Amino acid sequence: MFAAVLFQRRTSELRRKSGGGLTTMFLLIEKEQAAAIRQKLLEAMVSEQDKSVRNLISDAVAELARQYAEESSSLSANLLSEHCHARSSG
Repeated sequence: MFAAVLFQRRTSELRRKSGGGLTTMFLLIEKEQAAAIRQKLLEAMVSEQDKSVRNLISDAVAELARQYAEESSSLSANLLSEHCHARSSG
């Protein structure tokens, strides 16, 4: 039960990217490792019998989804900004 809480706290901590921006710790790990962790979380969420533990695991899954959504939104905004800048200067 405590593992899900600790996981959620640790993965939402901010770290510097190599390019200088900030991101969450989870988004900095290797893609294969992140995929394995996501898979294990989903398996645990489905198989867990205790409702309170299942809710904590669900919270961790939701936190990862939020992080991916924010990262995707940020990337989309940057691409749009670069595209508009290129069109106006070109």
